[in-house]
Amino acid sequence: MERRILGVFAAAILSSALGAPAFAADAPDQMKVKVGDLNLRSDVGAHSALNRIRAATRDFCSLQPGSLALAQQAEARKCDARMTYMAVRKLDAPMVTAAYEGSTSQPTILLATR
Repeated sequence: MERRILGVFAAAILSSALGAPAFAADAPDQMKVKVGDLNLRSDVGAHSALNRIRAATRDFCSLQPGSLALAQQAEARKCDARMTYMAVRKLDAPMVTAAYEGSTSQPTILLATR
């Protein structure tokens, strides 16, 4: 079985959030990540899936160091972070989610305590 993560809504996000920058024009309207060959229930498989997601988002968001102006690089990094987050959530694999959450520098959001 082959799983794919599709970012169909990414074109809308890019055009509205980024004001349709030059690098969005060449971006495809779908981001695909093949993870069907991985065991997503293992640590190694989860980290491999996360690495594939990150590579796909860098390509999707045109995040190539030195190839964009400084302002465009900042917007591409925002796109990269958002698409990585959405891809991990859409995949809905607990080990991949744990690997992602363990690798981000974002603080955990506490919604409520008792």
